[in-house]
Amino acid sequence: MIVVPDTNVIVSAFISRTGYEGQVLEAWRRNEIKFAVSSSIVQEYSEVLRRETIRKYTKLTDKKIEKILKAFKYKTIMTPGKKSIVASPDPKDNMFLACAEEAKAHALITGDKRHLLSLKKHMNIPILTPREFVEKVLSVVKTAA
Repeated sequence: MIVVPDTNVIVSAFISRTGYEGQVLEAWRRNEIKFAVSSSIVQEYSEVLRRETIRKYTKLTDKKIEKILKAFKYKTIMTPGKKSIVASPDPKDNMFLACAEEAKAHALITGDKRHLLSLKKHMNIPILTPREFVEKVLSVVKTAA
């Protein structure tokens, strides 16, 4: 199963490893799901994880952030990031929708209620909260394995 995690999911996973976002990250680490990203998405992860306000909550060091980013580059499906779409009112969200489309993802996971979640789906790719994904999809994936 291929999923595209929004930046807020990744950041929240490092703030609370036991929350739904943390469960999504752990499923990826255990190879139960595959993440799809583009270089633009990895760049955004990098920028956001390095913010002092975020580092205060995650307690991530520069070395740990580099290790995480390396994993995102090499343990994911890297899409070309060439598709240009305009589907979200927030232009920064479009790269996640484009990535999901390029990767033929099974879901886009986000906590963005105002922009992404309000779309409900993009090109028949469901846009789910971390909770919806864990409770409705991940539990089925684990049962089938």
